[in-house]
Formats: sequence, structure tokens, C-alpha cells
Amino acid sequence: MSEPRADTPPRLSLAARLMPAAMRLRRANRHYRTREHVRRHLEELTVRPRPAGPPRRIRGDVVVMALGARLADPHPRTAG
Repeated sequence: MSEPRADTPPRLSLAARLMPAAMRLRRANRHYRTREHVRRHLEELTVRPRPAGPPRRIRGDVVVMALGARLADPHPRTAG
């Protein structure tokens, strides 16, 4: 078996080769087609940022916790 040469690019899978076409069909790249589109998209996000919190409705069996947030300690330690 021969070793792949360092100067040849790796072969892409079929899925990787089809991904740009799939994104174009889904219009997933619509904000990034031109510099003007990018500028308008960033301007719109600056004026009206997307919400960053949890979804408005959460199923009853789902628990959301904030990592790194220090909540009131239910068992405070006493000095002494």
C-alpha cells in the first residue's frame, strides 16, 4: 500500500463534495453571498440581536442550569 503524498490534497467524501450545493439549495449561505449581504446581516443583528436565553417553553422533564453561576448556597458554612 502506498503512502499518500504530502503535496496532494486529501480526498473529500461524497458528502463533503455535495455540501456546498446542498447549502446553496437550502439558501443557508444567503447572508454571505456578497460583502453587502454580510454588512446588512451584521447591521440587522446589531440593531435586533437574537435572544440568547433558553427557549420560552421547556418540556416538564427538562432542567436548565446555568454553569458557572453562583447560586445561594443551601448549606452555608459558618466560620469558626
